[in-house]
Amino acid sequence: MQNDNSKTQKAINKVVAYLQENNQRAYATAVQNAAGRVLTYESGEMRVGNYNKKINRWLTESLFLMNSDPNCPP
Repeated sequence: MQNDNSKTQKAINKVVAYLQENNQRAYATAVQNAAGRVLTYESGEMRVGNYNKKINRWLTESLFLMNSDPNCPP
């Protein structure tokens, strides 16, 4: 399980770095916040996942940005 978590964290770090390099700090923060919420939920510390419209919007927009950029690494 630890190996999967480290792979996931490396992937998240790459996404965050890409977004920061492209001056999309709000999107990078949204990705970090969403990842933190997932980890908190998986650890059992969060009983109910609260929906956050702003984070959801920025996550959606960051995915759109990355998928639209032909120079974005896979």
